[in-house]
Amino acid sequence: LSFDEQGVFSSVSWPYSLKILWAPIVDTVFIRAFGRRKSWLVPTQLLIGALLLLAPSYVTSLLGNDVEGGHPDVFRLTVLFFVFYLLAATQDVALDGGAV
Repeated sequence: LSFDEQGVFSSVSWPYSLKILWAPIVDTVFIRAFGRRKSWLVPTQLLIGALLLLAPSYVTSLLGNDVEGGHPDVFRLTVLFFVFYLLAATQDVALDGGAV
């Protein structure tokens, strides 16, 4: 991988770095009948579970292992892991808010 591709993939960690900007939204936007924390925890856990079930079927091709001499699709891998990290960071914000 080139340094440019490594730099692009490093953007995956941004959701955890920007939790401080995301936390006020998670704390104020919720469905009253469902609960302040559960409004974020249940959907994020369902989406993380779906992502973990579906992603393995695509990872081999995204890594370029499906063809001889294949090259990893760094952009699509970055998007996949960015979504995962965004969901995990959102879940972390919701859980931290419940602990306070």
